[in-house]
Amino acid sequence: MKKTRAYVQGGFVDPQRLLFTSQHQRKVREVAGERASELTEAYMKVAAEVYRGHPFYEPAEQAAKLREALRTVSLEPPA
Repeated sequence: MKKTRAYVQGGFVDPQRLLFTSQHQRKVREVAGERASELTEAYMKVAAEVYRGHPFYEPAEQAAKLREALRTVSLEPPA
């Protein structure tokens, strides 16, 4: 509901018809080229923050975690 309210306030949605207004309908192809670098930069900022928040494991600990994870994986082809 919050998202819809924001779209109505932004003029993207007609509150009487709850459809996207035609003046705002654009194809992804049209917008992607214009905003690709902006979207990539925004993604990289968020990704950097997420990964910086992860714990840092010392190499020996990383090897143990990898071995533990690999024990749960089957290398046999699916039946």
